[in-house]
Amino acid sequence: MAKILSRDARIYVGGYDLGTVTLNMSVGRQIVAVDKTVIVDAAESFVGGLAQDNITWDGIYDDGTSIDAAAAALIGSNAAGTNVITVLIGTGTGARSISGTAMLTSFNYPVEKTDLVKMVSTWQPDQKWDVGISFGQALSFTATGSLGTIQNNFPATTSTSTAGMTAYLQTLKVIEGTIQMRIQHSTGGTGAWVDYITFPAQTGTSPSSTLATGVGSLQSAVRLRNSGTGTGTVAVAFKR
Repeated sequence: MAKILSRDARIYVGGYDLGTVTLNMSVGRQIVAVDKTVIVDAAESFVGGLAQDNITWDGIYDDGTSIDAAAAALIGSNAAGTNVITVLIGTGTGARSISGTAMLTSFNYPVEKTDLVKMVSTWQPDQKWDVGISFGQALSFTATGSLGTIQNNFPATTSTSTAGMTAYLQTLKVIEGTIQMRIQHSTGGTGAWVDYITFPAQTGTSPSSTLATGVGSLQSAVRLRNSGTGTGTVAVAFKR
């Protein structure tokens, strides 16, 4: 039986969906061992240092796109945190997500094998990855006020949180006009829906990504709402 490539996992970088061309992907965290040995010690000893997270991505692409030149321009730079990465593991609402703004730290130039061109790259986040949940993959919003599926933000036994939220928006496509995504919250999904996070309006045809934070009491149910007049496709993940 054929297997659809990256059917249940997606990686978005700056609004681009790399999931369908992904061969391998790994998300990791390592602790750097710090040598604390001193002269009088009888043996070497170490303590755990700071955590370092990373994503390694291995994929294929059309060599006519000159993606190697684009990678060379990006490496070592993360101006204003523009390289927003979101990994979704699972297709449905509430699927696990791993997100952050990251720097491209290394890549290998393409190696041709038959008609495939391959690239391997490593990204390191500004801080640790935010592990959270998503509203789902490639969500279409078609009109002003169109709503996404309600997502329970935390267990039913918890009605509110004061921890706030960090949310990551991947705008895959703006089909026409302007879209503006908002995350709204409500007590149990039955109370009044109130805006909690408003992302900047998105226009144009190029994919893009951004992040936003919300502070203050957060109710148990959240949803997405398009308050723009246009139509488009997005992916949104969040951590509270």
